[in-house]
Amino acid sequence: MRFLVIVLAALTLAGPVTAQAPAVSGADEAAVKKLVREWDASRNQGDWKVFAQLYTTEATSLSSDGAWRKDRQEIRKGASDLWTSTYKGSKYRTTVEAVRSVAPNVTVADGTFEISNISGGGSRKGRTTLILVKSDGGWRIAAVRHMVPVPVGAARPSGWK
Repeated sequence: MRFLVIVLAALTLAGPVTAQAPAVSGADEAAVKKLVREWDASRNQGDWKVFAQLYTTEATSLSSDGAWRKDRQEIRKGASDLWTSTYKGSKYRTTVEAVRSVAPNVTVADGTFEISNISGGGSRKGRTTLILVKSDGGWRIAAVRHMVPVPVGAARPSGWK
């Protein structure tokens, strides 16, 4: 019997260990939400230098129109081009609904976005997910994904490969 207890204890201790991501601290959640507010403000003010600095150098972005941008400078140029043409005078607002940790110094922020006051009328609304990394004491956007819901079975936008 004693042998069986020792074997069961050894098997239990030798079993797989499930790693859990640490909880997001209140300070980190507040810092992530502050960064998102700065992200919105820099876009709305056309401050592309500040906007770009909120990203990591190798960040990626997938916009709701399907544009894929692969680094900080492409993201800056793409946003600047849109906001000085199609969305000139529009206002961008992100609402962060949840921030969760997926690994030490890595968080995911999920929420919604709205572009209002689009010339010609109307707005664009959708979902957004940002992956942020913390280094040198500050948070930066490593990846952002936007999407606008479409009905199931809808045709793919032209230009998609």
